[in-house]
Amino acid sequence: MGKGSILIVLALLLSTLYSCSSEPKVGEVTDEPMTITVWEGESLEGTYTGETLEGIPEGTGTFLYEDGDRSLEYTGEFKDGTLSGKGTLDCTFFMVHFTSGADKGLNREGHYNGDVLDGIPSGTGSFSAINGDGEPYTYTGEWKNGLYDG
Repeated sequence: MGKGSILIVLALLLSTLYSCSSEPKVGEVTDEPMTITVWEGESLEGTYTGETLEGIPEGTGTFLYEDGDRSLEYTGEFKDGTLSGKGTLDCTFFMVHFTSGADKGLNREGHYNGDVLDGIPSGTGSFSAINGDGEPYTYTGEWKNGLYDG
């Protein structure tokens, strides 16, 4: 093998090594401690099980957060470490803004369980809270852009 052949083989080897090292690291984790942006820039520390890209949730997975009586479980799509795409959410401290009815203009914190799109209720879901008179109530039905729609 001549000098030219050796240089070509060496160049091919270096090219292969360089291209392998620049590939993004795709992986999967189980119960990995992570901080996830859930909505409007709010981040929570919990555990994540699912697909990752460079150690950040990307693809599908499940995020769990618990702190006393506050809990959140999201299973669905992630992009760049945030809830992004379709999924299901079970959250005991979800805030809903009412645009009509007795609670018009008010925000109510309660328990949401249902479909979400980018972390916002969209599809079928249920929201339970306490109204201004201290009475418990539940809305179950369709949601669109974070508002009840039915």
